[in-house]
Parts: sequence; structure tokens; C-alpha cells
Amino acid sequence: MRMGRWFVLAAALALIALRAPRLLLRPRLWAEEGSDFFHHAWHSSFWSAIVFTPPEAAGYLNLAATLPAAIAAHTVALETVPLVFTASSLLPLLLSISIILFGRSLVWNTPGRQAVTIAILLFCPAATGEVWLNSINAQIYWGFAGLCILCEDLDDRSPGAVAIFLATLVVGGLSGAYTNFLLPAFVLKALQERSPVAYAAIAILVFSTAIQVAFVLWSDAVGLRSDRWEGLPPDWARAIAHSLYAQIAVPLVGRDIGRWVATNAGAVATLSWLSASLLAILAVGSAALVFERRRGAPSHLLVVAFASVAVATTLSAQDSLAGGRYAVLPGFTLLLILMEQTRNNREGWRRACAGGLVTLALAIGALGYQKDPAFSCPVVCPDWHEEVARWRRDADTPMRIWPHRYQAVWTVRLEPDRSRPETPGAAHGNLQFPFVAPPRTSQPPPTTKPVTNFPARRVHP
Repeated sequence: MRMGRWFVLAAALALIALRAPRLLLRPRLWAEEGSDFFHHAWHSSFWSAIVFTPPEAAGYLNLAATLPAAIAAHTVALETVPLVFTASSLLPLLLSISIILFGRSLVWNTPGRQAVTIAILLFCPAATGEVWLNSINAQIYWGFAGLCILCEDLDDRSPGAVAIFLATLVVGGLSGAYTNFLLPAFVLKALQERSPVAYAAIAILVFSTAIQVAFVLWSDAVGLRSDRWEGLPPDWARAIAHSLYAQIAVPLVGRDIGRWVATNAGAVATLSWLSASLLAILAVGSAALVFERRRGAPSHLLVVAFASVAVATTLSAQDSLAGGRYAVLPGFTLLLILMEQTRNNREGWRRACAGGLVTLALAIGALGYQKDPAFSCPVVCPDWHEEVARWRRDADTPMRIWPHRYQAVWTVRLEPDRSRPETPGAAHGNLQFPFVAPPRTSQPPPTTKPVTNFPARRVHP
């Protein structure tokens, strides 16, 4: 049994590497990783880098991005900076897989179900390449790690396991909103289990949520926060329809089929009786599929988690269109709900329907596993080592970073700093990490964002 788990772990690691091998062999900086977080960390102290909030963003703390930026800017040679970001983004993936395989889950309690859960993590059609192996979107995978803890039996666990679970929730809660969106489900879990660890999990999520709210209010007060998140959705019908498409259709049938259905829905909508009948059948069938009268059923936790995450992402998304990265965690949760319905004590028809939907989703996700546009570069794939070499020859040269496409050219400009190593592997002789900021021999540039040539900034939640 234990050898089988190690075999599944090795297979999962191989699949992670095979999705986009270039990102591991030649790590890169992705978008705001370089232009915002690393740029600020390079020109500021270690602690300032950790609490940094980018201008014109959502205004919350993203520890999953700020901590790697601080470490990369103050502890390693410039050539190895992307490796720090990539390694940090791998951590929640590896942690989730370890909890699935070696934990004590209420949902994936057999080797086969553990393998399917890992497949959901890797092949879910909603898991766009835009969120793969970069620190600014690692908060989504920290949210999945929170889902794994939600499905764990937290009663009477070893001190080591408890420490890992609570530390995961701390990092996830301070790395964005996704883990905090799971708070209602953890409240229900505490009511079911009444274990000290469950109560501690609630306390952590309440604390991290308060910290994030404080950061948002502070960003509003000083004028850093983007006005694109102000107010409630102007068009509720449009927001809800888009969420149904992005958070239910895409995770089940992928973007291509989901987009075809969405664009052709108008023809069905003209037949009111047919539309009403289809919606009624879909609503009744979905409710019958996930409803379970047994008190304390794990499916209840996942249903509450899906509802809270789906609603919260819709309310917090730009223009209230909760697609793309906003739909990844709801997509994970939806497939876990369906997998939970395939237990042996469920009716045969229900297991067949749920299993068929999960199989279809994973097959579609596997077919497009390596084909995401985020892994391709229509213009050029900037190589960080080459960009650093050019910068060392001419410090006024902006370093190109991913993505580098026809209409979006991302760069980062760094002020030369003679206190930093000039060659790979050189030591920081006068760096007093982390309590004292390194000395500067040149003034940092003004606190403005790097100049880019794309029409509109993409801001990550």
C-alpha cells in the first residue's frame, strides 16, 4: 500500500514536469512577478518587499508572491531569481499531493480515489496555464491545499500533521482571498467535528481575512487600489450567466465545448418552453446528484465550499466576470463533489452519472494538458539568463519577461546595485539578511510602474 503511494507520487511529479518542461528547465518570470513584485523587492528592503501591494491591483496581501520576491532579490544571484519563484509555486502543488496520499481523508479514502483526486488537481479543464507555476497565481493552489485540509479528518492527529495543516492555512490565507473563501465550509466542519484543530482553522481564517480586509482598506485610503473592483456587479444576469459558464461548464467540458454551447444558447433561448424544461431537468438532476441526507456527510462540506467560492469569486472578479483564474478553484471543487458521489454506498445511477462526468472532464483536460497558449510565445520566449547578460552590459536595457506576445510586451527595469553579485553564485558580502536592508550605491527609480507597450494591464487577484 505504501509503495503504491510512492509510485503515484512519482507519477504525479512526472506529470507536473511534462506539462511545460521548459518552465522547469529554464525558469522564467511571469508578468507581475517581474514588473511589480521583483521590481519592488530589488529596490527596497526585505520587509518592505514582503508587505508590498502593487498599485492598480486588488489591494490585498499576496504572500505567495511577495515572500519569493524578497528572497530572490536579497539572497540569490540575479541569474537564479526565476528559480526561486518557480520553486515557491511548486510548493502548494507538492503539499496538496502529499496530503492526498499520506493524509486521512474523508473523501479520497482509497488508492484509486487518491489517484483520481490528483488527476483532478492536474487535469481539471478549468486550470488554465496562466496560473501554472508562477507565484502571483500560486494562491489558487494554496486554496486547493485548503480544500484538502477541509476534507481531512482533523480529530486526534499528530502534532506534526496539525502544524502542517495550520501553517498551510496561514500561508494560503495571507496569499490572497481564495483560501479565506473557504471559511464557511470550515465553520460547518467545526460544527460537525468539534475538534480543537477545526476551531484553530477557523481562528486562522478569520485572522487572515481580517488582515486582507485591512490591506484592502489601506490600499483604498492611499489610492493604490484599482477602481475596477469598486461597487457591485452592474449587470447581475450577465455576471451569473458568465459564472455558470466558467465555473460549471468549463470544468466539465472544457473551454472549446463550453464556448460552443454558450454561443449557441441563444437559439435555444428563443424556445421558452424548451429552455424552461431543460433548466428544470438540469436543476432537479443536479440537486438529486449531490443531495445526501446523512448528517455530517463530506459532500456537504464540498457543496458549501463550492457555493462560497463561486459566489465570492463572482463578487470579487474584475467586471464580475469570474472566468479564467477565478474559475480554477471552483472547478476543482465541482469535480471533487462529483467524485465524492461515486462512493460504493451511493445508488448505481448516481455513481455512473458522477463518474462519467469526472471521466469526461479529466479526458478533456488531459488532451489539452500541454496545449495552453500560456506555454507558447508567438514573438519570442525571453530567456532570463540572456536578458541578465544584456542588462549587465547595459543597465538601461529593460529585461523582457513572459508573456511576450504581439500585443503584450512585459519587461522589468532594474537599477544597478553594486552591493549585489555580478556573477552567478557570488556571495552577498555586505548583505545583512533579513533584519537590515542592504546598502545602496545608487538611488532606486521613482515609485512608478515599469513602462510597457501593451494596451491594458492585467491584474491578478
